[in-house]
This record gives sequence, structure tokens and C-alpha cells, in this order.
Amino acid sequence: MTQQAEKCCDAFAEATPVFVRTVIALSHASSIAEISAAIKVAARQLAGADGATYVLNDGGDCYYADEDAISPLWKGKRFAKQTCISGWCMSNKQQVAIPDIYEDARIPHDAYRPTFVKSLIMTPVRKDDPIAAIGTYWAHNHHATREQTLLLQTLADVTAVAIENIEHRLSLEAIVKQRTEELASSRDELKQLAYVVSHELQEPLRMLSSDLKLLSVRYQGRLGADADKFIASGLSNSGRVERMLDAVWMYARIEKAQDKTNVQSQNAFDSARTRLSDVIASRAASVTSSSLPSVKANQTQLEYVFQELLENAIKFGKPHPSVHCTAKYNDGEWVFVVDDDGLGFDILDGNLIFGMFKKLHKNTPGTGMGLAICRRIIEAHGGHIWAQSRKGEGSSFCFTLPE
Repeated sequence: MTQQAEKCCDAFAEATPVFVRTVIALSHASSIAEISAAIKVAARQLAGADGATYVLNDGGDCYYADEDAISPLWKGKRFAKQTCISGWCMSNKQQVAIPDIYEDARIPHDAYRPTFVKSLIMTPVRKDDPIAAIGTYWAHNHHATREQTLLLQTLADVTAVAIENIEHRLSLEAIVKQRTEELASSRDELKQLAYVVSHELQEPLRMLSSDLKLLSVRYQGRLGADADKFIASGLSNSGRVERMLDAVWMYARIEKAQDKTNVQSQNAFDSARTRLSDVIASRAASVTSSSLPSVKANQTQLEYVFQELLENAIKFGKPHPSVHCTAKYNDGEWVFVVDDDGLGFDILDGNLIFGMFKKLHKNTPGTGMGLAICRRIIEAHGGHIWAQSRKGEGSSFCFTLPE
């Protein structure tokens, strides 16, 4: 190894602690101001200079954003690019070392006379397309060493990466904010639409149902068998539409669960089972559970999920169906599983059943909204829901809730 190479290695070894501190500071920086605060100190220490500045490429100007020096320089001031050495450095995309500023025509001497500066090194940040420059200054005529210029350019390269990371993060945050606002707007529009549709249609539907009931009472058997069939069908369909409108309104109102409390999921399960006692009795079903945990949830919504899953398992099960619920803790969340020995379904349909107005078993009563509402509730709690099944071998409906 040559003597020059050894000197360079020694210089970088001595600079390592400064670089480590600076890289750590840059990795935690969340703004250009925090970057400039770290760079001005590091540049001065690495170069052994009497002062350092951090200069931003601001269109046609050079903006002296920050400084660390033995006396004031130009912090907060702007200079046209063509009138200052930082502008020359960024425009020409190269580092420049000047031992005597008053011997160099690129230096605006009048701007430097009130300062201590006699010599400098100006280093571009991101050489291929400079976005800033780092200036280091001495109060005496100083001939820059190769080690100093390499250290300062390395610092500038590290700074470029930090700035690009911040710009990338800010860009992503702006996209996320925009998408969040769009989603919020869409949710508001969905709620407004659901409200209008539900409430505007409820009144005429009630009137239609009332008229059909009146026809049924007054003219049952008097208008012929076909008329009786049409009236019964109208009553059934109007009631189904009313239930669908209620379901759509409920679906639209579900948002991120804010009113969560410590809920005994066992109590929520038991409450849902009690509400389904008539259905359970009519199907001679067995509905059981293992000991279920306490979770952070909205009590009413959790009961709805249990009731919907249990009712589906009972209604679409084999004669005398058996349904069992378990819960297991796994990696920061509780995994609930409702198993049944029912008819099962093609697993390819597993994702479809959680969509709006989707049914696995056609020509069955219901709105096709129950599982969609379950999915929306679980996702609002920060969990997810899915199904596992095979035709003729029963089904497992699973959902998670964060610890």
C-alpha cells in the first residue's frame, strides 16, 4: 500500500465515528431541516474547518439554509446561482476547492469581505443532478487535502440518499393521505346513498306491504287461486326488499370500531345462541363452544357476527346439525373458528360469499348481506374473516380479532 493510500485509510478511520453518528442522525431525519442540522456539524468536523453551510438548490437561487461557524455567514439568505460559488458548483456538477477566495473570479468578494472566510471547499449533493451543496470554510488560506475532498464528497453522497428517502416517504404519505381522503369521501357518499335509498324507499314499501296485507285479509279466496298466489308473492318480496334495505343501511354505517370495550366473547356467543333458540330447537341442533376469551370489541357487533355464523351453520346443515366454536391465541391475535358438519360448499366460492348480495345456497331466504356485514365488522376491528369448506364435509368460518 502506498503512503498516500495509507494516509487516506487513516483519515477515513479517524472519520468513522463522525460518519456513524451522522448516518444514524440522517436515518432518523424526517425533514430537510433535520438533515441540514446534522450535515453542517458533520462537514465542519470532517474537514476540520472553521465553518460549514448547507445550501439548497432553489430554482434560480442558492438558499443558505443552515450553518455552523465561528461567526455568522449567510444563513437565511438567497443568491442568484450565477453570482456565487455554490451556484457554480451545482451548475457544473463538481466539487471545487479554493485556497484563496480573493484570487478566484468565481467568488463574489463583496459578499465574503464581512466574513472570516479566506478559503473553502464547495461540494455538490447528488453530483449527477445537484439538489444542494455543502460549503466548508477556513479563516486562513487552506490547501484542501485529497482526504478532505473525499470525505466531504462521501458525506454529500450519503446526504443525497437521505434526502431522496425523505422525498420518497413524503410522496408516499401524500398518496396515502389522498387515498384516505378519497376512501373517506367514498364512505360518506355510500352512507348518504344508503340512507337516501333506505329511507326514501321504506315509506312506499310500507304502503305497498300494507295494501297487499289489506288485499289478503279482505279478498283471500275471493279473487281466485292465482290472485291469492300473486298477493302472497308480493307480500313476500316486499318484505324481502325491506330487509335488504335495512341490511344495506347497516352495512354502510359500519366504520372503524371506535367504541370498543373489554368484551367477554363467551357472553357474546351465548347471547347469539339464545336469540337463535327457536331455530336451534326446530332443527334439533347442537350448538356448543370451548371457553372463549375476553377481547377488545364492540359488543353488539360481535354478537351479530356470532349470530350470523351460527344461524347459517344451523340452517344449511344436515338434519340435527352440530356447531362448535373455538378460539386460539396466535401471534398477537385471537383466531375464532365456527365449525359445522353441514352441506359444505366449493372452496372456490369461499371469497365470493363475503360480497354484497352473495349466496352460496340459492333459492334460500335471506338478503345475501349477512356475511358481507360480518366481513365489514371484523375488518373494522382490525381483523379478517375467511371460510374453509368442502362439499358434503362441513365448513369452518374463521375470523381474527387483535389482542
